[in-house]
Amino acid sequence: MTESEARAFDVVATGRTAGVSYPLPPGVPLARAKGSGALHRPAGTARRGPYAVDVSPENAGWGFSALRVLELAPGGSHTFAPARYGTAASVPVELRGRGGCSPQVNGFGAADGFGCDRLFAVEVLTPGGNWSSFPPHKHDEYRPGAEPALEEIYHFEFTDHEGGPGLGYQRVSPSGRVMAGPDPERVRRISDHPDHARIRPTWPEQPVDPCLPPYTTPSE
Repeated sequence: MTESEARAFDVVATGRTAGVSYPLPPGVPLARAKGSGALHRPAGTARRGPYAVDVSPENAGWGFSALRVLELAPGGSHTFAPARYGTAASVPVELRGRGGCSPQVNGFGAADGFGCDRLFAVEVLTPGGNWSSFPPHKHDEYRPGAEPALEEIYHFEFTDHEGGPGLGYQRVSPSGRVMAGPDPERVRRISDHPDHARIRPTWPEQPVDPCLPPYTTPSE
């Protein structure tokens, strides 16, 4: 579990670990551990009650974003209240980026796929060796029509790789501000890091990674 794309963010996937580091002392909120640059929870340390991961503004130290991950065995059940059901067939699927910067984004809780007040939630499937959110970018200040202020939580799961656990690399550049937020618009916009702004314009010349999509959403 990591902070947000505070000022710049990239991940490269090479293959099952919840790829995070910096173990926290018991009871220490994420935002206070090793300073503002170490908002990490190793696999298992954010477990609470029935949830494999339970991170909230109260225990993380930020303002809006929360994440719960529930692992159910086949045939298992869990009651949420209140809850609203969305079918798999209604989930928009986007092949984002190009070449080694291309993941598949399943927007089950994206702004254009599921109506709600402030929340965004998506699943990103990244082929081994690809960047999942490149080029480096930010969304930490509200500029109408250009960029929203969005807090963001990442939950990583990696497949095994060549007989061993998978791994990933993430870099977050420091920022005093940090996918939920207080702005009047529920919209995903980003500002690319100026040092990498040249990358996105090259994508029309490249194909999407041929490993994608690994699957498509079922029909009704």
